[in-house]
Amino acid sequence: MAIGGSGKNVFESRKLQQRQQVRRKAQARRMLLESLEARQLMAVGPQLIGIQPNEGSLLEDGQTRNVAPKELVLRFDDQVALDANTLSGIQLVRSGGDGFFERATVSSDLGTNNGVVLSFTAAVAGASGNGIQIVFSSVNRTDSSAARISVNNRTISLELNSNVLLTSTAQDVINAIDSSAAARQLISVSRLRGSAFTPVGTTASTASPLTLAGANAAGAITNLNAGTNLQVQLLAQQTGTAGRNVRVQVTSRDRGVGTAAGVTVSGTTVSVELNSNFSTPTTAAGFISAINSTPAALALVQARLVSGLGTTVVGNRSINYSPLLLTGGSDVPIVPAYVGLGSTDREVIVRFGETLPDDLYRLEILGNGTSALRNTDGQAFNGGISKSIEFNLDLGARIQSIVPQPVTRDPATNLLSQERNRIDVYFNDDDLNTALATNVNFYQLVYTSGTGSNADDIVFTPTRVEYNATTDRASLFFARNLDRLVHPITGADLPISELRLRIGSNESVPAAPSTLTPAADAGDSFSTSLNVGANWTPSSTSSASLEITSAIQNTSAYVLDFPGSNTDPGNRQIRLQSHVVSGADSVDGITTYLYNFQPVLGRVDGTLMVNAITEQQKTRSREVLSMLSQYLGVKFVESDNLGLTLAVGDLRAVNGLALNGPSGQLGSAGPLRSSGQDAAVLDIQDFGNSLENEFGGQFFLRMMQAVGVLLGLGTADELPSLTVQSNVTPAAGTEMIFPGDHDIVHGRFLYRPDSTDVDLYQFTLPVSGRVNIEAFAERLVNSS
Repeated sequence: MAIGGSGKNVFESRKLQQRQQVRRKAQARRMLLESLEARQLMAVGPQLIGIQPNEGSLLEDGQTRNVAPKELVLRFDDQVALDANTLSGIQLVRSGGDGFFERATVSSDLGTNNGVVLSFTAAVAGASGNGIQIVFSSVNRTDSSAARISVNNRTISLELNSNVLLTSTAQDVINAIDSSAAARQLISVSRLRGSAFTPVGTTASTASPLTLAGANAAGAITNLNAGTNLQVQLLAQQTGTAGRNVRVQVTSRDRGVGTAAGVTVSGTTVSVELNSNFSTPTTAAGFISAINSTPAALALVQARLVSGLGTTVVGNRSINYSPLLLTGGSDVPIVPAYVGLGSTDREVIVRFGETLPDDLYRLEILGNGTSALRNTDGQAFNGGISKSIEFNLDLGARIQSIVPQPVTRDPATNLLSQERNRIDVYFNDDDLNTALATNVNFYQLVYTSGTGSNADDIVFTPTRVEYNATTDRASLFFARNLDRLVHPITGADLPISELRLRIGSNESVPAAPSTLTPAADAGDSFSTSLNVGANWTPSSTSSASLEITSAIQNTSAYVLDFPGSNTDPGNRQIRLQSHVVSGADSVDGITTYLYNFQPVLGRVDGTLMVNAITEQQKTRSREVLSMLSQYLGVKFVESDNLGLTLAVGDLRAVNGLALNGPSGQLGSAGPLRSSGQDAAVLDIQDFGNSLENEFGGQFFLRMMQAVGVLLGLGTADELPSLTVQSNVTPAAGTEMIFPGDHDIVHGRFLYRPDSTDVDLYQFTLPVSGRVNIEAFAERLVNSS
């Protein structure tokens, strides 16, 4: 039923009244509540937690380390994964031996035609200084000549006064930057030449913007033979000493009216041909533009105007300055052998292929520019602010080479002769203390008597040592020729034998080590440990050593069987399959199996069965045995022809009813028909292709399956497909585990990992000193 008059539905009016009532209550309640300041979490990107070298404590800024790191692990705290494509933002450079790192700079006369030249230098060394911009603008003001400055991120803006009576000067620019803390965090400024009171208020904008560049880049300055006012700078694009290979060859000819300079590139040589045409000769700006507008040239070198006018004619002048050779760039970039993400996507591993030499190093993580380190959301490291860590490597002197009985040339006669009583030792470029370097006691020539024991060693010291700091060479001179040594006591000639040169220590040859072969196995607790004090007495005056010969082996039986039998609760009984075909392990300790890759599997029905296994397949097979021995109480020893035979060949060598052929029966395990020797043979028609031989591939899987059969494992098709002994193919994309969990359970039932022997020894140190303890695992005399 319709209700006329207001034109509104009565229900809508009531709803409106209800909403208004709620609004009034909310307004009244707002009077009682105090609004808090709105805050948002700033997105700052990855943050560095720490840098862990492979040796020692965390790497800290300003640290001196005495061991060169082989690997650095950088850890970040960002919740977002690092972008692996931006890891070039992590850079390491060394100073090149001068102890200083070069900085990005830019110099300009601010459009004064060399009236004054200011140099702007990055506050921080390294590539992070590249790209800082200085922007000039001019405004007619009536207050003062002072420049107004503002800083936004990495851009410094300077507003200069162009008023004729209050024109800003070069000194006003310097004062503005020096008085701004934000600007000083980015750059410093200095006057190279000219008057500080040169007006720049109306001219500086013509040079704007100025961009800092060239951190650790080789460069050259030229006036193109156009007078002292003009200066053009060339900067190598590649950092370090590699930029010194760039050269700019300048020529000129009449290229016609209005034709720009031509540029060609060959290797690292940039050839610039100026236009000498009388009407339209090339100018300084044209020279700069020709290089910077040619992609191949710009990839090698960048040109920019430092002082003078861009309109200065240079094309019709004589060329007596070519070629232009780049110098500088002494800092040495370190190119790691590997840079990649670590165990997490917030960890970066940097590995070095060579030992880092003594020098001052700078590790820089870029937060700005095109090479900035970023996370996968695109956020730059540290909110766009680069971070650097400087550290010093002081590794001490190192021996580079040793030259016994060197051949020298007599400068007077020009004849060659061999100095048979001399040894030359070459050190790295780390000058030694001359008094210590010439101390004969720091050089000991040990006559070994042809044995590995030091009990019969005889030590000879040089009669004199000559040290040359320029060549970093120490020349050792002995009383007799090295091949005609005599016994120092008896005077008898010593037969020629191996000689060992010991450098850097004046300690006497240590006494031969005492030996101990325990009659009984050492205990495995503090109360039952073997006291070796009766055999070894440490000394404060000389080194003493003890050699203990023992074996780690179980001396008591392990009486419990591991789970994994066919009768365990929950084990499915399938008539045609059995998970294990042998009983529980009855051997105390580890079971040893010999294995081989013998080339012939015997004769079957008059046919010679050949083992066609490849070297790559042998490697995969050894990996299979290694992984099984890691989880089970079994070890494998390779032999020529004993034990288990691992082969690729004709399956009939084991199973006379087997059918060879692609995609058929893949392998067979059991006794060889010719000799009864256990063997695992994979079908050559399925595994003759090397593409199947990768780790974890089909060959790897089937060889582990066949070896499992030889060890007593059965077939387990009803278990999850990740079980190696299962013939069920896992779903596509499934990553196999070797061996599978069920394989380990069944395998440990057959071979307990019960090698639990621990031998403890005790001794007392009567004096303070340093003790070195080393353990050597040695093979048996007749082992493989």
